[in-house]
Amino acid sequence: MTEQELQTATCPFQVRFKGKRKPITVEGFSQNDPLGVGGGIFPDIPVAHFKNGGWLLVSDLLRHYEMVTP
Repeated sequence: MTEQELQTATCPFQVRFKGKRKPITVEGFSQNDPLGVGGGIFPDIPVAHFKNGGWLLVSDLLRHYEMVTP
């Protein structure tokens, strides 16, 4: 997935892990991870949140996932 694709996508949208068939739905984003590591004295760590739970760093989403076109 490219950064341009991610910036133009509107939530919710579907992605799939490269090489896999089953898509998952990205429901939203947050400025920092739910564990509280980002922010404060550390830089922000933006994450994507998935339907039915789970989250992933946006940098990993860009690297390991691709957009699903309807």
